[in-house]
Amino acid sequence: MAVTDPELIETFDNFAFDEVLRHGNLDARTRLMVQLASMIASQALREYRVMVGAALTFGVSPVEVREIVYQAVPYVGRHPSRAVGTSSFPRCVPFLKRLRRRRSGCMMTGNWFPKWKSVIRRREVEMNGRIFTGGGAIALGMNLTAMLAFSQAPAGGPQSPGWFLLGSAPDPGGRLVVGPGGRVIPAAGGAGAGRGAAIPAPAVAAVPGCKNSPLCGNRLGGARSALQRVEWKQTMGYTYAYPVDLPEGGGGVSAVQIDSKGNMWVFQRNAVGKPQLFEFGPKLGGEARKLIRTVGEDLIGHQDKAHGMAIDAEDNVWICDANGATVMKLSPEGKLLMTLGVKGKRGDWEEAKGQRLLWQPLDLAFAPNGDIYIGEGHSNESPNDTDSDDPTNNLGAARVIHLDKTGKFIRQWYGNSVGQGKFSMVHGIAVDPKNGNVWLADREEYRLVVYTGDGKFVKTVQMRNLMCAVAFDPHGDLWAASGQDGQLLKIDQNGNVVGAVGNGSGTGEGQFIESNYMVWDKQDNLYTGDTSVGRVTEMLAAKKK
Repeated sequence: MAVTDPELIETFDNFAFDEVLRHGNLDARTRLMVQLASMIASQALREYRVMVGAALTFGVSPVEVREIVYQAVPYVGRHPSRAVGTSSFPRCVPFLKRLRRRRSGCMMTGNWFPKWKSVIRRREVEMNGRIFTGGGAIALGMNLTAMLAFSQAPAGGPQSPGWFLLGSAPDPGGRLVVGPGGRVIPAAGGAGAGRGAAIPAPAVAAVPGCKNSPLCGNRLGGARSALQRVEWKQTMGYTYAYPVDLPEGGGGVSAVQIDSKGNMWVFQRNAVGKPQLFEFGPKLGGEARKLIRTVGEDLIGHQDKAHGMAIDAEDNVWICDANGATVMKLSPEGKLLMTLGVKGKRGDWEEAKGQRLLWQPLDLAFAPNGDIYIGEGHSNESPNDTDSDDPTNNLGAARVIHLDKTGKFIRQWYGNSVGQGKFSMVHGIAVDPKNGNVWLADREEYRLVVYTGDGKFVKTVQMRNLMCAVAFDPHGDLWAASGQDGQLLKIDQNGNVVGAVGNGSGTGEGQFIESNYMVWDKQDNLYTGDTSVGRVTEMLAAKKK
């Protein structure tokens, strides 16, 4: 129908995925329960199969899924083949059978049919005389039933801002021209605002495509650019500015950090021969920060895919080259002090063999005692290498490598899978300053995974957004970057969103094609780069009254 009648599909999408969500105030869990009920009422079994999985992911319990089927019986109307006043139970049978097949905790085993039949019969007796017929009454009755039964939030729980769905902005892949003040320069020929002029893409080292990972390809079908993205309403009062001017024609900014002097370091993806690491002076009034240092290829070589960056307690700057397979430590003056890994040699760290290779190092973080945690594995963007015939490169698992402050190996632990205690990638990593727990951002699985400092699994926190980065602010509060969903989220340690910053996916003011690693200054202003746009965004905290 999208081909034969695109106008109808556009109208439907605008209503279902924009107007309803924008003006509604149901949380995702409640909305999914309402949708399950409505799908039973409309006999939409195929859609129900998909939606049950989504509901379980968003916290609807198996008991509640079953109860929705129970509650459906009095409202779904008589079966078309039955006389008026006879049982509506046959309409529920396909949904009961579907739950029987699903390995979700909803599954019924043994001689379930007589038992469920008797339960549902009792429900019909209790609701005698209240059976509705007709599609409109069915949907209304089911919606009200689910809302009244399940819409109350847990007492004492945190209040999240509302959320809604928006479409994805086109990804320019770091090929936009950005002028002074972070302004994206429109392309010649009248391109609209937010669609900047194209420049050649930065060259990156050739890395084979995704294989042997749970996340190769989109298992649900469709291009990433077609995704509807969760955007949270902004209630924190931040405003936006662009505090540094990078050289025109550069690529996306993968990371930004601030040292103890208030100087800002920017790590950018640029073509061979162009600098990628810049230091800007402290913030002075409302003026843009002044460039005070450029770290060129003569010192650090070309970074094949600039990724995460961190600054330790001694103001040393650490940078990750994902495709180049190295982590480098630089002095506060930009001098190279240490290199972990071997340039261009993606492989396994096996301390017993004296083999210290890295495999897609993406980000790193420090414990209070100076220990280093390196997060590895690019999952959907690189091979998992488990079938490699190279004996130094055949584990390939996403992992965390734990070193002391001198680079001496302590331990490592692996993900390389789905489920509790596992992760498919470590796109971001942070250490909780209060208890030393290590938080991992498992981007493509929309989750955070938590371990103790010595690698013991604590919990998995499922989210509604991509998890591109995770960080703790100066007050010890937890934040995450939603990447291509275009925001930075303040969350509690159970994953509840308590605040959001960012105008969503795009290249306009306060928008991001991919928000990423973040940092704060001493005034609680927040900064992040954009891996597809060559600028740094400053989010100015609301002034306290």
